[in-house]
Parts: sequence; structure tokens; C-alpha cells
Amino acid sequence: MELLTGTGLWPVAIFTIIFVLLVDLMHRRQRWTSQYPPGPVPWPVLGNLLQVDLNNMPYSLYKLQNRYGDVFSLQMAWKPMVVINGLKAMKKVLL
Repeated sequence: MELLTGTGLWPVAIFTIIFVLLVDLMHRRQRWTSQYPPGPVPWPVLGNLLQVDLNNMPYSLYKLQNRYGDVFSLQMAWKPMVVINGLKAMKKVLL
């Protein structure tokens, strides 16, 4: 009877929400890795916002370039972003 009144539904609702978010995250990550160049692993919802210093973006991108190469991907919140560093890499990727 407690299940019908709503007091026992909170654990079920929280579990369902967490389960749906995890399934969505796994699906997005699988799609992400197959379509974009390598890059740092994004956090759920925030993406790579915590890994990039927004006050000193050029230095942050320079550090990521040294680690992942001239072409790498970032995820800013839910928005994917591909970073291309240098003229050679730009010609190779875009032409």
C-alpha cells in the first residue's frame, strides 16, 4: 500500500533516472568515439569544460595539442568540437 501513496516511489524514481542517464551516456560515448578524433574523456553533462581553462584558452589548447596531436576533439557540455592546430593539419583535414 505504501508504494501507491508515493512515499515508496522516490527510490524507484531516482534509480530509474540514474539508469536512463547512464544508458544515454554510454550510447553518446559510443557514437562520439566512432565519429570524432581522439581527445580527453568528457565528464557527463559538463563534457571537457572542467579540463579547459576558459581564462587562458590558448594555453589549454596548446597542452591538449601536445598530448593528442594537431587534430583532437572536445565536448563542451553536449556540443562536440574538433580543434585543428596548424596550417598543415588544416590542409590535411579540410582538403
